[in-house]
Amino acid sequence: MRAAIYCRVSTERQEIEGTSLQTQLAACRAHCQHQGYEVVGEFIGGNESGLTLERPKLEELRHLARSGQIQRIVFYDVDRYSRNADNGVMLYTELRQLGVAIEAVTCDIDTKTPMGKFSLYARMIMAETEAEKIKERTVRGRRARAKAGKLTTGGPLYGYKYTRGKGIGQGVRTPKPEESQWVQQIFRWCAEDKLSLIDIANRLNQLCIPTPRGKQHWAWSTVRDILRNPAYMGKTYRFAETFVGHKRVRRPQEEWIEVPGATPPIIPEDLFRAVQAILTANKQQAKRNTHESYLLRGFVECSRCGHHYWGAVSTTRTPKGAYRTRYYHCGGNTNTAAVRCKNSNVNADGLEAQVWAEVEKIITSPKEWLAELAARREDSQKALIEADLERIRAQYKIAQRHYEKDLNIYKNDGYTEAEVKVIIAQWHTDSQQYEKQKAALEAELNRISSLDVSMQNAEELCRRIKEHHQGRELSDAEKREALEALGVKVLVDGDNVSVTGRITEPILSVATSTS
Repeated sequence: MRAAIYCRVSTERQEIEGTSLQTQLAACRAHCQHQGYEVVGEFIGGNESGLTLERPKLEELRHLARSGQIQRIVFYDVDRYSRNADNGVMLYTELRQLGVAIEAVTCDIDTKTPMGKFSLYARMIMAETEAEKIKERTVRGRRARAKAGKLTTGGPLYGYKYTRGKGIGQGVRTPKPEESQWVQQIFRWCAEDKLSLIDIANRLNQLCIPTPRGKQHWAWSTVRDILRNPAYMGKTYRFAETFVGHKRVRRPQEEWIEVPGATPPIIPEDLFRAVQAILTANKQQAKRNTHESYLLRGFVECSRCGHHYWGAVSTTRTPKGAYRTRYYHCGGNTNTAAVRCKNSNVNADGLEAQVWAEVEKIITSPKEWLAELAARREDSQKALIEADLERIRAQYKIAQRHYEKDLNIYKNDGYTEAEVKVIIAQWHTDSQQYEKQKAALEAELNRISSLDVSMQNAEELCRRIKEHHQGRELSDAEKREALEALGVKVLVDGDNVSVTGRITEPILSVATSTS
């Protein structure tokens, strides 16, 4: 039997709690050895949330399962597999259809019987609930610590020494003379010498000044982050940002929490404000100088260095006049990059036409959508889940009758009040377990029903898009909405360009609204 091991941690505290990566891996290896499995892969994910399926190592593991190279996946505990019941059910269904079983070291997972499946669902619900409780307690503790003048996360800052702890003089920053003088110099270069971010980075590199991470090459973005940080004028804030989905967004300023006295100022406030005005003016000037539009801005990535491609223009002067050519340029091919990427530039006109032609095939004839949604509806095993739900309802009614009968017997046969309370408490626990199992199955049925709605939306979308394309072409803004909804990613590797994406429900509402 060929197996793969999956381990994951989300916090450093799990090292103390006995669920570190090393502990999990050792336990999983021992389990596989005891079962006689051949381990063909070990997938180790660090600091990954179990509330999402977007985990790089989990993606690699799923790819291995789809290739048919394994029959078992072994993990330490159910919460390492998933802390979200809906995601866990979907992943379990996918693996079951591939003929891959899941096993946990700390508990038995029985997926052959309805009760075994219910137990798995219940465990994942409990793991999800515990994750939400941990998150709520953590946020509450961090807010209280911030209001008390102690830093929570992100204590280290270039120019300062951070002292960990909760006592007097701890949880705060103190200036480091050798670094703080360079912070002051960076601000003066911007405000007094009017140097650009790239010029400041180049000057630091020429002077061989170590970066905040101790490296030897400054990037302009590092300089920008220093110049934008109000902590250098003594204003330290927490909870200024949050996540919407997987995107970091800025909170309204009234929701920020200032950490009083956490960071002594090393930059005068008037100098900091002057620099902000310069940076804002430079940004506006850069926007005014951008005369060209780039349909694929933010969608093109370098497959060699991982940087996004930027939109750029080259001018060729001939006796007949000057010609401007739009192209996409690798963000890793700059003077400030530690190792310059040599990936090719790509002609913007040709690339945009090629990519949009492929996307247009989908949005004008969305048979692929219908096929994808139909396959997912068929794979969801709706009838099986409905049967399971009906079965546990019947089992619950039978158990309830037995409980009421036994309770009457206990009372009539002279059992003590304490013994009767034990019986009642056990039934209460069993009832809660039933409710959790029923809720998990009903949630899965709701998800399947939403696919039926998506099918109807897709059919309506086909009609609207056909009408929309009669006499008018999509605007660039509408095209970008479609690209975002489809999850389009363009990868450039020399002369080879590949386009990937996904068929998702969100494009149904986006495209419908723009139609």
